[in-house]
This record gives sequence, C-alpha cells and structure tokens, in this order.
Amino acid sequence: MTAYEDRAPAARVWAFAALAVALVLLTAGKPAWKRVTLPRTSGQIAQRMANGLHDEDCASCHTLHAGDEALAREHALTGPNDNTLCDGCHTTPWAGGSYGGTQLYDGSSHGSSPTMLWPGPYPPARTETGAARKCLNCHDPHGWEDKNGKIPFLAIAREEALCLTCHDGAHARSDIRTDVGKPFAHPSATTRGRHSGPGEAAPWFWPASAAYGFLSASAVVVLPVVHSFDQSASPPVTGTVPGGV
Repeated sequence: MTAYEDRAPAARVWAFAALAVALVLLTAGKPAWKRVTLPRTSGQIAQRMANGLHDEDCASCHTLHAGDEALAREHALTGPNDNTLCDGCHTTPWAGGSYGGTQLYDGSSHGSSPTMLWPGPYPPARTETGAARKCLNCHDPHGWEDKNGKIPFLAIAREEALCLTCHDGAHARSDIRTDVGKPFAHPSATTRGRHSGPGEAAPWFWPASAAYGFLSASAVVVLPVVHSFDQSASPPVTGTVPGGV
C-alpha cells in the first residue's frame, strides 16, 4: 500500500466533514420554510393578505352574518363559489394587465375546457364540484407563498411553475415542460423576475408573435394567451415597446 492509498480514506472523511460544515453555514439563520396545510388558520390568511392585492378587503367576498344575503352560501361568500364572484369586481378589461374580461376568458382554453383543473400536489388538487375553469385553479384570493416568499398576482405557483404543473403532456395536451428542458430552450427555469415590469403583463406590450407564445424569459406569471383567445381585442402597439422583447 502506498502512502497516497493510506491517506485516501482520511482525506475523504475530511472532505465530507467540510461539505457538512458548509451546508450548515449556508442554512444558518434562515428560518425553515414549511408548506402550508389547508385549511389555513385566520392568522395565516391575514399574514398572506397583508399589503397584498386584497388586503383589508374581506367584505368584498364574505359576509359576517349572511343576514344581508338572499342565500346562505358556503364560506359565508357574498356570491356563488364560481368565477362570477371574481367578475363582480374585475369588471374593467385589461385593468389588471392581462385579464381581458369574462367574454375573452370564457372563449379561451382555460375558460372553456372541462379538464382545466389544478392537479396539485401543492396547493392540493381542486376536486370540488364545478372546479373546472375556475379562476381558483391558478389564483388564490388570499394569496399564496413558496420558499421565495409571497407569489405575485395572487398566483398559486411562481412564474413557469404555474404553467408547467399542467402543461407537462399529462394534465394538458401540450408538453411545454419537456420543451423548456431542452439544451437550447429559453432559460425560463434558471432565471426569475426578468419580465415583471409595470407594463409587461399587458397584452399590447408584446408583439403579435410573442402574444401567441407560451413563455417569456423567466416566464411572466400570466401572459395574454392565458386569459384570452383573440389578440385583436387588445389596443394596438404604438411607439417603442419598453425594454424590447
């Protein structure tokens, strides 16, 4: 046995020890992120709604005692537990950037397919009666979070994760997950937050070719194609598109 062979086991032990110490230092001081279990507590809901799009706006969707409602509905809702509850407030097309209104959404594949259902596992799959085509398949009115914090746009998954959970060839016919994993694919899986500026979710921000695409670089959470089917309903592009495409 040579001197090198005699030292090799000890060297491997020290290498593993150094790796363990490095991992401990990397995670030190960072609180462990735990997946939320449903149903959430009122405290968890308040925490995720804080400073969000629906913060301090519970009364728009819920009633305290149902005395002012013609029907007593589940979850003390002020309307049916379907998309009409959302449409009661989201009445101005494109006001939020990418939602063109009920008519456009109902004509899209997301708004018309009976198999448009969030498959889970996180958040859990939607299995209630009438769940297909609901806004809740992509959004949570109370907000949601992942290990990086609160997810923008009240989405239930961040950027391309929201799309690729379904578009994997199993839950939806299109297998975009495989496409973006190709060696020369756009690097949407390795970047985050590139296209998140004030105008970049608006349908008129993108040229005609991009509006019919599926993902941008570091996928915008909701591109126009997600909520609509007819680009002609969008205002025409004028001047220089900010930031380019």
